[in-house]
Amino acid sequence: FITAYEVLLNRIINEYDFRQVTLVGFSGGASIVLGVAPKVERLALVKTVAGYIMRASLNRSKGVPTNYAQTDPFSNIQNVVSIPQVHFSGSRDRVIPTAFVREFSNKVNELGGCSRHIEVASGHLSDWEQLWSRLIVERPKCMPTNP
Repeated sequence: FITAYEVLLNRIINEYDFRQVTLVGFSGGASIVLGVAPKVERLALVKTVAGYIMRASLNRSKGVPTNYAQTDPFSNIQNVVSIPQVHFSGSRDRVIPTAFVREFSNKVNELGGCSRHIEVASGHLSDWEQLWSRLIVERPKCMPTNP
């Protein structure tokens, strides 16, 4: 299904002649965004919100079967290191703990990428709508403010 998203996104980008795009994924959608990102044309930035981006590690921590290597963003992190990223996590999120999101962002930076982790006072399904107007403008520090 990642290929279908890739085809659809590139078709929209080209049809509307977008100069640059930012992809945003929430929870499991963060895995999809990171999976498709390397093949999206004119991609400037990826943002994840309460992202399920370390699927294997998170599942192991919760005692859930883990056989996601092919679609686990962390297992495929080399594919997205060259893409600027911002990862938001919620300090009250009991579904996707902040530590997993922070670890992903730190690993991108360790590998020479451009990533920023921002933790806010939010649960998994609460408060994001109220915070979004402030969060949408956030960028990684290594990315210019006016590309």
